[in-house]
Amino acid sequence: MDQSAVPRREILGLSGDLWRLAIVVGIAQFSMSIWGWRFGIFMQENLVTLDGTLQMGFTYAAGTLAALIGFNSSGLISDLIGRKRTMQLGFLPMILGLGMLSFMPVWPWIPLAYASVNLGWSFILIISRAVPADVIASRGGSNAPRKFMMVIMPAFLVDGLSPLTAGFLISNGLDRYMLMLIGAFGACFALVCTGLFIHESLGAEVRKTARTGSKIVLRGLGGDFWKLVVAMMPFYFAYNLAIGYQGNLVVTEWGITDVQFAQAWTAYALTSVALMYSASSLVNRSRKGALIAVVLGNSLIFYMLSAGYGLYMMIAVNMMWAVPIVLWTGGERSLVVLGVSKERQGRALGTFQFLMSSTGLVAPSLGQFIWNTTGSLRSLFAVAATVALMLSIPVALILRTIKVPASHLANPVEASNSTQVTD
Repeated sequence: MDQSAVPRREILGLSGDLWRLAIVVGIAQFSMSIWGWRFGIFMQENLVTLDGTLQMGFTYAAGTLAALIGFNSSGLISDLIGRKRTMQLGFLPMILGLGMLSFMPVWPWIPLAYASVNLGWSFILIISRAVPADVIASRGGSNAPRKFMMVIMPAFLVDGLSPLTAGFLISNGLDRYMLMLIGAFGACFALVCTGLFIHESLGAEVRKTARTGSKIVLRGLGGDFWKLVVAMMPFYFAYNLAIGYQGNLVVTEWGITDVQFAQAWTAYALTSVALMYSASSLVNRSRKGALIAVVLGNSLIFYMLSAGYGLYMMIAVNMMWAVPIVLWTGGERSLVVLGVSKERQGRALGTFQFLMSSTGLVAPSLGQFIWNTTGSLRSLFAVAATVALMLSIPVALILRTIKVPASHLANPVEASNSTQVTD
C-alpha cells in the first residue's frame, strides 16, 4: 500500500513517516558532518602537488564525478525499486569510503575513498528529497517548501553539533583521522535504522509505471524544469569556485584554528534550524523570490569572507549565511518537481542535482588556480562573489518566466502572475 496516500497527523508540517525519515537522514548527516567540516584542512595536511597535478582539486573533482554518477542513477533506481531500498544501497559505499579515509589517508587512496563516500551520500541526498516529493504529490502541492525544509531540520541540527563535538574530541587528544572512522560507524547505524523505521513512500503502481516507461526522461521533465537549470547552473559554478576552500581560508588568512572553525560552523547550522519553520512560510509565498535572495545573499557572504578576520566575525558571518541557505533548500527543491509526474520525480531530482553538481568537475580546480595565481584565498572568494552578483539579473529574468500553480502558492500576487499547471 502507498503509505503516503494515508492521511496522517502532522507535527511542524511533517507526518510520522516523514519524521522517521528526517531522523534517519539526521543520523546519516552525522556520518558526514563529524569529519566533513575540516576535509579541506585534512587534504592540505596530507596532499602535495604531484607531477604538476593539483591534488586537492583532483580530489574534489573525483568526489564530484562519483556524486554525479550517484545523482544520475539514484533517482532512476529509486523510481524503479523504491526509495527505501535505494537509500539502503547508498550507505554501503559511504561505509567503505570512510573506512579508507581513516586507515589510508594517503595519495592515491584519498580521492578514491572520497569518491566512494560521495557516491553513497548522493543516494541519501536524493532520497531525502524524493520521499517528501512523493508525499506532496499524493496530497497536493500546498506547503511543499515546508516539507522539503523540515525533513532536513534534524540534519541541520546534527550538522551544527557534530563539528562542535569533533572539536571537543580533538581538543582532548582524539586523533583527527578517527573522525572518519566514527563517521563510518554512524553510517552503519543509519543503515540499520533505515531497515527498521523507514516506510516505502512510492506506491507499487507508480513503480510499475516507471519500469514500463522510458528510463530517459529528459523531454518529460517540462520546459520550466530546464528554465530552472539554465537559471541556477552558472550560479552553482560560481559557488563551487570557492566553497570547498572555506576551511583553508579561515585557518590561514582569518587567523582562527580548526576547532574555532567548528564553533563557527555550529553557529551557522543551529541558526538554520531556528529559522527553518518560519522561513518555510516565506518561501511558500514566493519560491522564485527566495532563489533570487539566495544568489544575492551568497554573494554578500562571499564578499564578507574575502574581507573578514577573527572568530567573532566568522560566527556572525555564519549565522547570517543561514538565511540564504535555508531559503535555497525550500525554494529550489519545490520548483524542481513542480509539474513533474509521480513516476518521474526521483529522476527529476537526480537529473537536476546531477547537472548542478557537474559544475564541481571544473570549478574547484579553477578556484585553486585562482588561489595559486593570486596567492590569496580572499581574492578567490571576492572573484566568486562578483561572478554570483553579476548572475543575479539573468537568474531573476529567467525565474520570472517559470509558471507556478496558484494552488501551490500562499502569495496572491505571485499566484495572479502564474499560469495554472495541470497534470
